[in-house]
Amino acid sequence: MILKSRSNVRHLSALSDLDSLYSLPAISVPTSNEVRLNPQARSVLDVNLAKTIDGLHGFGYVCCVQFAPNGKSLATARNHAVQIYNAATGSLLCTLDHDALRLMENMYIHTLCFSPDGKHLATGAQDYKIRIWNIEQQTIVTECAGHQGEINSLTFSSDGYLLVSGSSDSTVCIWTPTYGSLEMLCRYNFDCGAVANCVAISQDGLFVAAGSANGTISLWNVKTKAIIGTLKAHDEAITTIAFTADPKCLVTGGLDKTLKHWDIHALVSKAMRATNARINCSPIQSVKQQEYIFSVALLPGGHWGMSGGTDGSVRIWSMRDATLQCELLGHQAIIHTVCASYDGTLLATGDTNGETRICKFLPLSLPVMVFVQSQSNRENPAQLYSVTKFN
Repeated sequence: MILKSRSNVRHLSALSDLDSLYSLPAISVPTSNEVRLNPQARSVLDVNLAKTIDGLHGFGYVCCVQFAPNGKSLATARNHAVQIYNAATGSLLCTLDHDALRLMENMYIHTLCFSPDGKHLATGAQDYKIRIWNIEQQTIVTECAGHQGEINSLTFSSDGYLLVSGSSDSTVCIWTPTYGSLEMLCRYNFDCGAVANCVAISQDGLFVAAGSANGTISLWNVKTKAIIGTLKAHDEAITTIAFTADPKCLVTGGLDKTLKHWDIHALVSKAMRATNARINCSPIQSVKQQEYIFSVALLPGGHWGMSGGTDGSVRIWSMRDATLQCELLGHQAIIHTVCASYDGTLLATGDTNGETRICKFLPLSLPVMVFVQSQSNRENPAQLYSVTKFN
């Protein structure tokens, strides 16, 4: 399978330019479901049978996936709608259709996130609006147009009292959601005018971090509402950012094909000594990969991370020393989004062909894959992953 290509990846500086996902250099990807183990790493994962389900194949590319807090359902964003699936069977539970987006040309959903209680879902779209849905009633309870650009990233704080948004208008906003309105707590502007591609909030709610299209990380103190500092972290656009659960560390990935692991306390300490809030700090680890990285997810417990990018493979690597454990193959397109459930037992990936995969992460074993491609819900015979060593 050859991924679509029309120009160079450097044109994709902002995640809001979703059409540019089809402008990446052509890359050959395996057509079979395959697990490649790293022979230089001690193997602690096994291969299990996979169950496949026909799903929404071809219905737009998957911009975002996220599990509900209880791990029983998975939300995916495609075009103008959010589909919520049963995470165990892959069957479609409901569709949250953004009718307003259908009336506008080339207006799509970019991002989504569940509230911690699992009752509401926030979405961000190209029409500059944040919407909060009541999932049970399948209705919008809050709609806000506080940004002047496309919404690229959303995340709730762990207690649900805060919602953080990043936008193409070069701002990051912190909101207090009441599910009847969104009150802006504070707004941060990137002094360089760069697009805010991705945002994250630490588990303790103390820090907000954002990655920009010019490779800069900005870090803010939520309590004081003050910027802590900025760091030139990547040579190209930062496409993904995540806090570890402890929350002592931050992981970033980008179009410079690197994953970087940062010590938050070192960043804060360096910023306090800087005269202009420009942080000069080296990452704990920096891992060069072969593909452009679009998404990263950190599993609870702090042992494993996963990433997806332009070559259609999912990489699972050790958080301790960044050693690659294995690659999961089989996606036939660019992997735009990856996520893990709150308890770390489920993984999900979505690609630009509209395919979503739900993975069960078993103790001392590789994930068991479930495919979601169309609404027909026809089960195919189980498949056994083949195992190949790295060359």
